Amino acid sequence: MEVEFLNRHRQFLRRALLVLLLVLVPQCTVAQPTGVDEYRAKAAFIYKFCKFVSWPKQNPQQRNEPFVFGVVDNRPLAKVLTQELAGKKIGGRSVEVREFARLHEADKACVVYCTAEDLRRLLTSRREKLQRQSILTVGDGKQFLNAGGMLELGVKANRLAFGVNLGASRRSGLEVDPNLLDLAERIIEE
Repeated sequence: MEVEFLNRHRQFLRRALLVLLLVLVPQCTVAQPTGVDEYRAKAAFIYKFCKFVSWPKQNPQQRNEPFVFGVVDNRPLAKVLTQELAGKKIGGRSVEVREFARLHEADKACVVYCTAEDLRRLLTSRREKLQRQSILTVGDGKQFLNAGGMLELGVKANRLAFGVNLGASRRSGLEVDPNLLDLAERIIEE
């Protein structure tokens, strides 16, 4: 009986922490639907989201390499990510932001911010390679998840909302914390 109570209590506290980390902080920072404030909120959200995603076990060489956030063809976001993530770590690895002209160039990244069109442009063989590399794909717009993206961000009523494509994340070997999924506005299994 005591163990069950403690487990429920831990689960409640964990969910409350997730709400504070993922919903309230970005909600306060998105004052306008576009611009630097939105990019800052997205940078904070993506960083926090990554802490609730499990990547497959790393080989020993990867432990010394940076945790790379790739940004495809979006210089303003890359600049904000670089500023906001400076000095941060994920899984003991220092965070580094890199810009790419095309999605297929981002094969060494852990997280890639791109568009649904970037995903659609990939040849089938490159898309499958991307999935095998356990890269978390993040983007905007309602079509992002349907194009095979994993984490869709958007501003709704001056707050950051997100959706998750569980099918795409599972194919890539990524596991999203179930408590985080409870906060998602939209979940698909494509």
